Amino acid sequence: MKITLCDKVLGGDIPEHYFRSKDEAIDFIGKWVDSKNLDESVLVCFQNWGDCKPKELRNEQRSFLVTHDDYEAIEYVENLISSISIDDIGIAIFEFENYQEAFKYCIDLKESF
Repeated sequence: MKITLCDKVLGGDIPEHYFRSKDEAIDFIGKWVDSKNLDESVLVCFQNWGDCKPKELRNEQRSFLVTHDDYEAIEYVENLISSISIDDIGIAIFEFENYQEAFKYCIDLKESF
C-alpha cells in the first residue's frame, strides 16, 4: 500500500511510503497525524486508486475528508484501509494552512479525475 503524506511546508518531493501490512500503515499515519498542530492546519484525506477504474469502487471510496480533527482523520483512514486490498489503492493526506487552501486543492483534484 502506498501512503502519501504531505506537510504544509514541504522542502522537496512529496514523500511516499510503502507498507505490506494494514496495521503498520494505520499506525504510521496515526503518528503522522498526531504530530500535526491541527489548531493551525487542515488535512485533506483521500484514496488514490492508481490503475483501478473508478467505476469498480464503492461510493465511500471516492470521498474526500477535509478536517482539522485528528480523530476524524484517523478514523477515516482506518475505514478506507479496512475496505480495500492493500496492493490496489493508496491513501493520501495533505496538510494545508487553512480551509480555503484545502478546498481549492480538493476542487483541483476532483477536476483532474
